[in-house]
Amino acid sequence: MLKNFINIGVSYKDLDVNLLELFFFNDVKKILDEITSIDNIEGCVLLQTCNRVEIFASCKDVRVHHELLKIFINNFLSNISKKNISIDINEVIGRVFVLTNANAIKRLFRIASGLESMAIGEYEILYQIKDSYEFSKREGYVDEFLSIIFEKAIKVGNKIRKKIDFKSSIVDLSIEYLRRKGVELKNKKILLIGAGKFARQILKKLYNSNEIIITNRTYERAKHLAERFGAKVIKFEELKSKILYVDIIISAIYSDKYVINAADIPENSNLIILDLSFPRTIDPEVSKRAMLITINDLREIHFELLNELKSKLYEAEKIIDEEVNILLKKFHEVYVNDIIKNLYINAEKRRIKELNELYSYMRNLSKEEKLLIENFSKALVKSILNPIVENLKSHAQLLDKKSIEILRRIFSYND
Repeated sequence: MLKNFINIGVSYKDLDVNLLELFFFNDVKKILDEITSIDNIEGCVLLQTCNRVEIFASCKDVRVHHELLKIFINNFLSNISKKNISIDINEVIGRVFVLTNANAIKRLFRIASGLESMAIGEYEILYQIKDSYEFSKREGYVDEFLSIIFEKAIKVGNKIRKKIDFKSSIVDLSIEYLRRKGVELKNKKILLIGAGKFARQILKKLYNSNEIIITNRTYERAKHLAERFGAKVIKFEELKSKILYVDIIISAIYSDKYVINAADIPENSNLIILDLSFPRTIDPEVSKRAMLITINDLREIHFELLNELKSKLYEAEKIIDEEVNILLKKFHEVYVNDIIKNLYINAEKRRIKELNELYSYMRNLSKEEKLLIENFSKALVKSILNPIVENLKSHAQLLDKKSIEILRRIFSYND
């Protein structure tokens, strides 16, 4: 059976972060269980970042995307209901995209290469893909077909970054945004909420010229990170008590509720707050009391970068197209080899069946005569099949999926 690859999702290109986070799945394992329990679904990976919420699945029948779409939209509707938000539901649902096979593979390669990120070429997305894929694999949600595609995507992402230096990240965009607002990140007291990979990247950019305080729900992680960069550390419970003593707060943590609310901020505060979390962890009402910056505010810089990076993007696109074709040819060779294997198996079954029928009429044959007949039957089958097999092998890379499916049906039969 030929496998299919499906990608369903939404991204920052079509929705701002306010709407994007309404598609967020809070319980990843639960949703992967639900998806893989669908008939014909054989593997699944859920990718959720500040730029996207996307499902990647392998299946036998591509029409199963209707079931995936239902799960995706039901989660969105459930989130709206919980938050009691009033929006044009149909207009937002219309932004959900569905891609299959070659188009879905190309999108995953583009994501892994950072071409679908707000910060073009960012490294963070490659780590996020690895984490999502490895979680699904570890929990038993990844079949061999899905594994081949994701392993290849990670290799393509690394290959492009070795050849092309985009020098871009969400942190870089945030720093540039602040610079344009007249804020220089030097000699500032910065409170960093979070101790993950994103937080480490922030520290690398800012620890040399600023005083940084780190907090995280897991104190030991924050302490370890603080020691590495020479920063201070506080317990998570002390977070709000430090608000009055810092110039900038950067949130890069996962939370299912806001960690800072408007009531925690003094009125007419000079505080600058960057909410780089997904879903957002800073109450939007904070913007009435302080400068609040979210992913949405970085869009303008993103579009400027697109123009500046045209030649690099062209080079990356060329590599991606080549790698997609290589992978598709590999799959087509595998499918053709399966056809060939089944062709020989079916021919052997038919040969043995016909020989047994012959022997039932010719009961007096000696062992030597039977051996001669058997060898002749094998040679006959081989002489008939070999030219067909050689033709299939030589054309394997030229065939598309539809042609392969037709061949599979032609060469399959039941006794």
